[in-house]
Amino acid sequence: MHYNQLNGWLLRAVADLDMLAPGVAGHVIRASDERRHIIASLLSVSPIQAFGADLGQFVQSAGHDVLIEAAFGLVPFGYRRALARCGQHTQPRRFYPYLARLLSSPDRTEMARAVRLLPRVTWPRLQIIRILPEDLQHPSLVDIIDNAGQARDLTAVVKLLSEHGACRSEMAEALAATRTPEAISRFARRWSMKITFPPHPIPASDRYRPISTGVQLQDSARRFRNCARSHLVRILEQRSSFAEVRHDHGSAVVHLVKDGAFWVLDDVYGPANERPPLPVEKFAQEYLERFGITRMRPATIESPFASLRRLTGRLDFEF
Repeated sequence: MHYNQLNGWLLRAVADLDMLAPGVAGHVIRASDERRHIIASLLSVSPIQAFGADLGQFVQSAGHDVLIEAAFGLVPFGYRRALARCGQHTQPRRFYPYLARLLSSPDRTEMARAVRLLPRVTWPRLQIIRILPEDLQHPSLVDIIDNAGQARDLTAVVKLLSEHGACRSEMAEALAATRTPEAISRFARRWSMKITFPPHPIPASDRYRPISTGVQLQDSARRFRNCARSHLVRILEQRSSFAEVRHDHGSAVVHLVKDGAFWVLDDVYGPANERPPLPVEKFAQEYLERFGITRMRPATIESPFASLRRLTGRLDFEF
């Protein structure tokens, strides 16, 4: 073991104990990674001043299971194997008693099972597995999540998508098969296309077809060669809504946006966000006006690029 791997709270505890029982520091430095974590387990709960030199002699002479039992009153099933996968560096002090309680708790058997199968057992991994719901506590998934914040985001995304029509059990199965951090992002993009959107503010007709699902949004974006898919979150937040209009002179995409409490028309877009044929645009506006939806109010201060936009055509959804 390198000296710099004996760090933080354990370094201070070993230094204090070595003052009372010389030789402890050398024993810990020479110890294997597993034994060093076992000694850390004992020192995380045993007050040094209460036991003094006796504790120092005990640390140097007792076997692994004896040290663990002295710390927690038992040797939790899988505890030693978990410590063997903690790596070289000391974990935070609270890690060791938390891990022992988890592995010996009759109320968290699924979580304990997942911990026993983790390739790496560290404090961040325990935080991640504690955040994830039971059906997402796959050891391979826990191992590739970056941090607790991403675990919360993934938990929220699965809940959100399941509330909007995606099958939760199938999502959990898909996540169990992920092996890289990039696969989590691909999962979110792929499954977000399988959900049902909030109700469109305008009723459908033969010539007006609201886009109601992620699959329809993806298909429409592909056919019209636009960026509608990037509005997915706004659609779920009920700040955007899309529809397709069909006319004898062509078809177009209608983009509605929320302006305060009311829906307004952002614009009518043809393929590649170009202006559609005038009869198509006129039909879309008249159809929307029948339901009280008019064009979005223009900005009071015109953009210096407005002239360029008018001359070159629309390059993107303008909202």
